[in-house]
Parts: sequence; C-alpha cells; structure tokens
Amino acid sequence: MNIDLYIHKNNNPAPLLLIGTMASQSHQLHFVLFPLIAQGHLIPMFDIARMLARHGVIVTIVTTRLNAKRFAIPLARAAESGLQIRALVVEVLKIGVSVGSQVTLKWGEEEKFGVLVKKEQVKNAVNSVMNVGEESEERRRRARELGKMANKAVEEEGSSYLSMKLLIEDIRKKTFAE
Repeated sequence: MNIDLYIHKNNNPAPLLLIGTMASQSHQLHFVLFPLIAQGHLIPMFDIARMLARHGVIVTIVTTRLNAKRFAIPLARAAESGLQIRALVVEVLKIGVSVGSQVTLKWGEEEKFGVLVKKEQVKNAVNSVMNVGEESEERRRRARELGKMANKAVEEEGSSYLSMKLLIEDIRKKTFAE
C-alpha cells in the first residue's frame, strides 16, 4: 500500500530517475500517463490508471500541483486497495508561460470570481514565448529538448516503445490463449 507523490522542481531530476529505476529493477511494467490538463480529462485518466494497476503494473500520472490536489483522495483509495498508482508533480518544465488563472472553476463562473483571463494577458503570454530574447530562446530550447526526449522514448528500443511492445505481447498472449 504505497502512495507516492513525487515533486519534480526546476533542475532536480532525482524523482524522474527514481521512477525510471523502479520499473527496471522490479521487472514490472510501469506506465507513465500524461493527461491533458483540462479538468474533464482527469477522471478518465485515473480510471485508466486504476484499470492498469489492477493488472499488476505500476502507474505514474504526470500532473501539475493544482491537479495533484484532485488526485489526493483517489490516490489514497488506490493505496488502500494495494494498487500501485503514483502522481508525479511537474513543477516547472520551463517551456510555457502562465496566462493568469491559478484556480479551477465551473464553466461560466470566471467573471463571478474575478479569474477571467483577459485578452491582454493571453497576448502578453504569447509575446513572451515568441519574442526574441534569452528567456524566450531558453524556453524554446527546452521545448525542443523535451520533444527530442519524447520522440526517443517512442522510437524502436525506446522506453515507451518497449513498454508498449510488452503490453501488446501480453494482450496477444491473453487474447490468443483462449
């Protein structure tokens, strides 16, 4: 009954390395899920995580600090059930900018609580990404670097490629065994 919450801050890669070594040492499948940040994607993503964990695999959900709060109760319940589901909170990837909203509300209530993101805030955020300058260039460099890492993971012999291959082999064995 482990419940783990890893926080990956700025330049501290230790939690990511820890997750990578856990899967290889135990020879146990380890799925890392990257849900879209939209609120409607969180519940289905946790349902998928629970389904995978019930089959004996380790599941890590990469999320933001704000969304990690939403996972707290389901993570605790999963741990009580013996399911290995973890949350990895990614503090800063340094590839995007905030446009102002730091809270979650129901659709249509933004103005009521004063958290409506204004056109000018979006314009400033886009400009800060697209502008010429050291900070903007560093953000784009990080985005390219992370893109290369993601592509490498899904290439043949990459970590995600191998995990998917094992999943498919397992599914084939179970499907064709009957």
